[in-house]
Amino acid sequence: MRVLVVDDESDVTLVVGEALRDRGHLVVVASTGQDAIEAARTFQPEVALVDVGLPDIDGVTLAELL
Repeated sequence: MRVLVVDDESDVTLVVGEALRDRGHLVVVASTGQDAIEAARTFQPEVALVDVGLPDIDGVTLAELL
């Protein structure tokens, strides 16, 4: 599965990304909402794990945009 992980805490994206990769998923990480939008255009994730407290856009709005 193609998974987009969006969180501004690098420790979170590292742990979650590695756990998903260990289970065979393709993972792209982003640290801002804008980065996530750009990544989603090319990566076309099947699912996105989004932090609700991003610095540039709230996670609920981002989820609606993705």
